[in-house]
Amino acid sequence: MKKNRQFLFRTVNFIKMSIDIRNVYDRGQVHKHFAHPTCSVYMKKSLHQNIFAIIIMMIIMLGGREASAQSQATLNNQAESGYQKADRELNTVYQKILKEYSGQPQFLKNLKVAQRLWVQLRNAELAAKYPANGRYGSVQPMCESAYLEQLTIERTKFLKVWLTGTAEGDVCSGSVKSI
Repeated sequence: MKKNRQFLFRTVNFIKMSIDIRNVYDRGQVHKHFAHPTCSVYMKKSLHQNIFAIIIMMIIMLGGREASAQSQATLNNQAESGYQKADRELNTVYQKILKEYSGQPQFLKNLKVAQRLWVQLRNAELAAKYPANGRYGSVQPMCESAYLEQLTIERTKFLKVWLTGTAEGDVCSGSVKSI
């Protein structure tokens, strides 16, 4: 999108410059290097060809822009995919913790309770943010998925501490391993 804007900006500036040159030519204020009749005819033809080519390129570019527009359903699906990816990562981290801390049954029991409560909290936060189903239009599934993805990424980051550990000597690390 940024490249399209830069191209469009350059194209508009080129057209302005070409029009300025054309106006100078029409007023008879041609620079001495372009005073030769052959040169001015060439310049006139070249200017028309360049403007025509620029117009064709702009039409193609704008037509391509409409073709690349995404539907709301596509955006909703992409947001859902992002959430599903974050959820898979959370489950992977959770399973690694269960495996790595298998010798600590009390920790695992408490972790499982905490995870179930987090799922309830996540769902309650989602319901609080979007209380009226359907009220927010066709973007609601996208917004909900994005919010779920954000919450899930935050939870994953929180749980990863049990895998990465804390610095040796951290007296408040609790059940987190020391590295």
